[in-house]
Amino acid sequence: MRGFLFTMAVLIGTTNVTFAQDSAKALQGTWKVVRAERNGQAFPPEIVQGMTVTVQEGKMIVKDSRRTETAAIEIDTAQTPHTITMRPADKEASKDPPAEGIFAVEGSTLRLCWAKKGKPRPTEFLTRPNSDTVYLLLEHETK
Repeated sequence: MRGFLFTMAVLIGTTNVTFAQDSAKALQGTWKVVRAERNGQAFPPEIVQGMTVTVQEGKMIVKDSRRTETAAIEIDTAQTPHTITMRPADKEASKDPPAEGIFAVEGSTLRLCWAKKGKPRPTEFLTRPNSDTVYLLLEHETK
């Protein structure tokens, strides 16, 4: 019986590690923004249309019709929900406090929610008035 319990514990632990690795790998690529909101208010459709997020090699690139922003990212898939920490790629701006967030990849859908720099990491995928949080619902782009 002890051998069985030990084997089950090892298998469960391995499954969690595999799931974490799969989540980190699944985060990679280009994502189309389907919905975006800040402080409980939806972004205007003209901003969301054409907005993308690309994750690759430790960085995140956010593009919309007005600008492109790049951030260095660190992810922790051992946490539930998974966490993401974002710092501007610009050397001077990188001295600012990071933006801390959470993410979940479910099939071809990515949910991403983060707090304004220096604010506490959100614990759920939503925004409220005066919360200083941003929420994005994204779909993986296929080539």
